[in-house]
Amino acid sequence: MNVYFTRYGRDAFDAYKVSLLQAQLAAAALFFEQELGLQSPLKMPRYQGQVRRIDVHVLRLARGNGSAGDAAIQYRYRKFGEQEGRALTLTIGAHWAPPNLTPAHELFHAYQYGYTFFKNSWFLEGLARSLENAMEGVSGAETALPRNVSEWQLLVRESYGAHLMWSRLMRLCEPACKPVLKPFAKPCGAPLVKATLEALGEVQATVTKVRGLNPADWPEDEQRNVANIPYMTQGLRSAIARACAAPRSEELQEFERLLVQATEAPA
Repeated sequence: MNVYFTRYGRDAFDAYKVSLLQAQLAAAALFFEQELGLQSPLKMPRYQGQVRRIDVHVLRLARGNGSAGDAAIQYRYRKFGEQEGRALTLTIGAHWAPPNLTPAHELFHAYQYGYTFFKNSWFLEGLARSLENAMEGVSGAETALPRNVSEWQLLVRESYGAHLMWSRLMRLCEPACKPVLKPFAKPCGAPLVKATLEALGEVQATVTKVRGLNPADWPEDEQRNVANIPYMTQGLRSAIARACAAPRSEELQEFERLLVQATEAPA
């Protein structure tokens, strides 16, 4: 990943931090691929053959700390010329400084995009935020899983706050696991992450057919549509069945039964 920045003007970024930014992104990529078992987005069918790299732009942002684009873009940089092939883009605020994990968080979004078009925030931001615990090497906060359809419907309207559910679900998924509290170590429940991304990639084929979408490119509003939630719920059920150890706790079994109900309930 190349980092594009300037030392001057409104977007000025301290040059000494570039190597620190690159080191975090490299550690995160190893974490996603070696510890979570994910495929690089550049190797996934959505991007393979058309995207050659991920470019990182450091800019002053009006709001937020960073963003990740899912479009394949051909850049013609004024000072660096036209780069070979198209790229995915991470944008990091020029105010960034370690140990803040925004770069790793945004990179995970690129992995999510490689597997699925779904961008509903309880999944997109909630899961990414939950994984920051393992990347930081801490034991994250969690909350009890939703116990009824009403609680589930509130959860899927969450964004970053859904990380509490994901952290709980990952721990219950692999209850015998002893967490290793060091940065970028494999987290308990790691198999659930891969299984969830794969399962969502599978159920999106049904959504594509039902709503008559382009299987290669969904409009942005369709990627965030609340009508996605019953299908995503079905995908999460499938992921739990594939990835979580048996026998399962009563809490997790109750949650699985809830997901069956929620699949049929309006979002």
